[in-house]
Amino acid sequence: MTGNPLPLAVLAASFAAGILLTHLTAAPTTIYLVTVAVCSMFAVVGLALGKHGIATLVLVVAFGGTGASLAVFERQDVAADRVRRFYDDEVVASGEPVELTGVVERAPEVAPDGFYVVLRVERWRSRGVERA
Repeated sequence: MTGNPLPLAVLAASFAAGILLTHLTAAPTTIYLVTVAVCSMFAVVGLALGKHGIATLVLVVAFGGTGASLAVFERQDVAADRVRRFYDDEVVASGEPVELTGVVERAPEVAPDGFYVVLRVERWRSRGVERA
């Protein structure tokens, strides 16, 4: 038997390693995207020339670059006034009470432990400070 019996596990590990890389380094997104593009081209060329080992290796590197790119995009996608950003930037600690004022966007959804509410937050207050 040749090859890896768990190819998707290798690709998932490479993807996760790319995400981890973004937490350890501060490389710009273009580096990751160029890596993905170049590795993808080498993988296609390697397959066309019958160099399956090289094609596999550069494809694994491309998956790592894809994970890194998506991790950077996810962090950049959160606007500065989003509630999630306040938790990420530790303006508000997890478990700390926060008073939200807003508009319920749609009917509450029933969940096993309660319900979910989609709220368009207009203002929030924490530690006596109110912010838009």
